[in-house]
Amino acid sequence: MTAITSNYHLSAWQDGIIVSNPILQDTTAVEIYQGSLANFDATNKTAVKNATNTNGEIFAGVPFERKTGDVGAAGVGSTEVRNRKKGIVRVKTASGAGANDPDAVGATDAPGTVLYIVDNISVGKSGGDGSTCYVQCGELVKYVSADEVYMKIDGYAK
Repeated sequence: MTAITSNYHLSAWQDGIIVSNPILQDTTAVEIYQGSLANFDATNKTAVKNATNTNGEIFAGVPFERKTGDVGAAGVGSTEVRNRKKGIVRVKTASGAGANDPDAVGATDAPGTVLYIVDNISVGKSGGDGSTCYVQCGELVKYVSADEVYMKIDGYAK
């Protein structure tokens, strides 16, 4: 390839990559909420669902919109939701028993601390039960309060 000698358009680049993923189809409609956390299903690895701390799930990103999945036999549905794969997002933290909760993110936790899915809006320093951590979702950027943090999802959302 020859090196360029003039400007090159950057139309393929954007702040916070957004990719469409199919929503998991189930016997009851799966509702995906804008700004929540979504995971790829443990069984149907190409379909997204609301995030949980479940072994085998993979963090899919932060939905850019609200969408309702298809109803039918469990599997990959035809409805897609756009998920943000990069960027910094504000999320809720696991608050359980407060300062003594091993999941809680505290004011003294360093930026870069790995965070894990607790549910579809909460993260913690472990997966919600104080010991089992299944789904990594980002790194602490800034502690806001006992209820909220800023999290960088680059490299974690697949």
